[in-house]
Amino acid sequence: MLRDWLDAELAEPSVTVLEAGSPDLAVATSKTFRSLARLTGAAPSMAGPRVKRTLTANGLRQLIAFISRMTAVDRAELEGVSADRAPQIVAGALVAEASMRALSIEAVEICPWALREGLILRKLDSEADGTALIESSSVHTSVRAVGGQPADRNAANRSRGSKP
Repeated sequence: MLRDWLDAELAEPSVTVLEAGSPDLAVATSKTFRSLARLTGAAPSMAGPRVKRTLTANGLRQLIAFISRMTAVDRAELEGVSADRAPQIVAGALVAEASMRALSIEAVEICPWALREGLILRKLDSEADGTALIESSSVHTSVRAVGGQPADRNAANRSRGSKP
């Protein structure tokens, strides 16, 4: 019943995403996805942030069959699942499964960082490429791009995901 509701909720938004084309890479950035990947055999966090971790749709389906029969107390005993996360991990797994199904994704790579770290990295990245707006007390200075021209912060080709 929850799976049907999730599928219905994701139907329209997934069409919009799929209209953009097939992804070269699907990446998941939440702690829930990290925990799910860990439960399906991915390396633990202590192995470091640069170790490749993947969550597959098949592994996720098998995991759901296993953890959905457990109590929250039992799930908290699993490696990679905290007592705080144990009550919600099944729902998170079902949302992850529905999202992957709606987007026809068989596997996602796990990013070691979540949204807040991504925002920080994006900010640092924009400053590194010379497009950041620097504010100093009452003086506002636009950082210049190579050649002395003002950098266009809204340029369509600014995305790091664009291919040449």
